[in-house]
Amino acid sequence: MPVTMIAAMDINRTIGIHNELPWRLPAEMAYFKEKTMGKTVLMGRKTFQSLRKPLEGRLNAVLTRGDGNGLANCETVQTVNEALRKYAGGSSELMVAGGAEIYHLFLPHADKVLLTVVDTDIPGGDAFFPSLDETVWKITGSRFREADDNNPYSFTFYTYERI
Repeated sequence: MPVTMIAAMDINRTIGIHNELPWRLPAEMAYFKEKTMGKTVLMGRKTFQSLRKPLEGRLNAVLTRGDGNGLANCETVQTVNEALRKYAGGSSELMVAGGAEIYHLFLPHADKVLLTVVDTDIPGGDAFFPSLDETVWKITGSRFREADDNNPYSFTFYTYERI
């Protein structure tokens, strides 16, 4: 099964502030839902808790150093290798959905990155998406979306694939 990372960042790689998304972009959230629906979505404990409820229509998998107590309606794993063994052996994509530490841990194992770049600079960011080495990753697709009444920033959806 391919391992795909999915994220949205600003122009300085910011993906979060105080365990929250730094923007509200319904069109970007719809893209996330479309790309992850019916798949296993792996995230860290803090990201899972920030959702306030599990993602519907997807298997919610949480990488945590703890025993998973208090994490309802999800499966837990404790290591990257355990997650890869458990979720990367079938025919569906494993979708890695953050946060920053999880992205860093899974980047060496990823086959594809779906990265939305939001056309803004968010001050105070404390979680960042890792840099993608252009000798390892190539852009295989992109689509620009203008800002509108519901989406205060324009953004571009990029697809990166491992070379």
